[in-house]
Amino acid sequence: MKNSIAFILFSIIFMFPLKSVSQLPNSSITFTYLTSWGERGENEVQFKEPNGISVSPEGNIYIADTGNQRIQKISRYGEFIKTVGGFGWGIEEFDKPVSLCAVNGLDVFVADYNNHRIERYDKDLNYLATFTTDNVSEELQMGYPLDVDISTQGELFCIDGDNGRILKLNLEGKPQLSFGDYDAGRGRLFRPVKMCILENSSIYISDPDKQVIVVFDIYGNYIFQFGSDILHAPHGVAFIDSEYLLVTDLKQETVYLFDTKGRMITEINRKKSTGSSFQTPVDVCSYDDKIYILDRTACRIDIFQININKGQSE
Repeated sequence: MKNSIAFILFSIIFMFPLKSVSQLPNSSITFTYLTSWGERGENEVQFKEPNGISVSPEGNIYIADTGNQRIQKISRYGEFIKTVGGFGWGIEEFDKPVSLCAVNGLDVFVADYNNHRIERYDKDLNYLATFTTDNVSEELQMGYPLDVDISTQGELFCIDGDNGRILKLNLEGKPQLSFGDYDAGRGRLFRPVKMCILENSSIYISDPDKQVIVVFDIYGNYIFQFGSDILHAPHGVAFIDSEYLLVTDLKQETVYLFDTKGRMITEINRKKSTGSSFQTPVDVCSYDDKIYILDRTACRIDIFQININKGQSE
């Protein structure tokens, strides 16, 4: 009986928003809308069907400008810095760059979807190397890569879209193991699309077909999954200070905040601040006290302030 009453009270308080978010009383984190960058186009800080965003330790932001077949680098203030790309199969060319990773501050890894490869650039977008799996055993081959991330130990993780699994590679691009495919039991991935790594201990993977976030350790062992009662089409994922997980939901046009154990804390409400909702919040990243939400349909980046209210927590 007590548990039922607690559940009812919990549900009621989530109905009342505060500022730009819907949140629990005494929640330790809220978000305030600041501004937006970008529009549809082919010029600087314009996008066409952008699909991935990543931020470096210096605060520079990299966009997988998928429809324009390029990568754009902009400053934390929204100022254009550099672009690289163009349609093709050669060096500094792409055929549907869908995601990228710039978190180590030295490299930018790009998932070049239709070219079946991971492209490696330095932080200034100078070409370094191409990773493919053409010369490896069939069970470790990669096709249609959807996302890429790197641990602080220099291990690459790639979502193998062709086989619906995760590949772990070394920095030479050589696959070491795969996980999340048909023999993963409860951890079987249906359609993984995005991922992020938590302190070299675990990998959080969005799966819109399963409508959950699936968690593995970095050795490929399934840990748990969450979100089935909340998420409809989870997509972009990113951590805030290794304590919170941001998850974009395409069907609900919403961004949710969870803790790392999978408990939902709040959601970001753009409409209350701007009068218009997210359209297709495809990806997200965080830097310092801000988060950057990439909207594929609107061709823009929405910036929110992170407000940590430690004194209000109980």
